[in-house]
Amino acid sequence: MKKTTLIVSMVCLMAGMASAALLPVDNASFESADGATDGSGWEYTSGVLLPFANATYVSDGANCALFNVSAASSAVVYQQTANSIVSGQTYTLSVDFFSGRYDLSNYWDTFAMQMWADDGSTLSFLAQSTLSSATDIAANTWATPTVSYVADGTYAGQDIYIQFQLLNNAHQPSIDNVQLDAVPEPATLGLVAMFGAGMLFIRRKLAI
Repeated sequence: MKKTTLIVSMVCLMAGMASAALLPVDNASFESADGATDGSGWEYTSGVLLPFANATYVSDGANCALFNVSAASSAVVYQQTANSIVSGQTYTLSVDFFSGRYDLSNYWDTFAMQMWADDGSTLSFLAQSTLSSATDIAANTWATPTVSYVADGTYAGQDIYIQFQLLNNAHQPSIDNVQLDAVPEPATLGLVAMFGAGMLFIRRKLAI
């Protein structure tokens, strides 16, 4: 009985390991201006304050990245991560987004978060998600938008490049707590389940 319980526990552990993995993002909570522990870190255009310390705008740690852009302009925060694309994986990028204290319809239009494939010289677009001031979020509000990409093998081996962009008439929203998850394809999870069933079958046969 104890051996069977141990096998079940091992199978559950393997399934959990195969179900989702949090991938490294350098300086994910914008705690320092240069988080280049792997040679990349964040890069950003004018109109971005990083790190920015104000508890109202921060969801994780002590700092965030603040967009402070004048009318009819834009700002971008981006990073080439150290994570290579694996065929069959589903990658999901998320970020905590604070809309700021102003009437958003007067100050910003669209916040976009994107994933790209980076082969070292060329960026290839993978996926995008947007928030609109007109329909998606009110002032003084936190949201956690996500964007996902299912790797079909086209860009296997290339690094994942992530980007956050504020477009048009922006005034002081912030981002914090960037996360990048990878989930194996269902076939991989199926193999784990089949392995577990096989282990239990062998255990029962030996017990006879």
